Amino acid sequence: MLTVSKLFKSFNDVHAVRGVDFHVLPGEIFGLLGPNGAGKSTTINMIAGLTNPSSGSVTIKGGLGPHHRKAKSTIGYVPQDLALYESLSARENLRFFATLQGLSGARRKEKVAWALDFSQLEDKAEKAVGTYSGGM
Repeated sequence: MLTVSKLFKSFNDVHAVRGVDFHVLPGEIFGLLGPNGAGKSTTINMIAGLTNPSSGSVTIKGGLGPHHRKAKSTIGYVPQDLALYESLSARENLRFFATLQGLSGARRKEKVAWALDFSQLEDKAEKAVGTYSGGM
């Protein structure tokens, strides 16, 4: 479970996020919608532990902060500018990033297979991601 409570983030005089509250239950798919400058990316960055809130809290799995190792292993983050190795295949990219998350062996293979299935890329798993269209 993910809980965001009274989350605020200010950059000097700019209030990027003001009092955001929500929770996401296991298995739920959740999205943040809003116009440019609404604080969506800043909120995601705080959830992922990439920036600290000015106040409020983010808890994962019932009490872990976003910087906790077990919490980090449950959060997936895709930045606006994708950081994929274009000459590697989807499977190779997934394997690499799974290894960075501490996965290996059968568990890594299982998670890579799940990601390819979830994204409907099984039939393109061995093609270099640089050959994919932007919508993939």
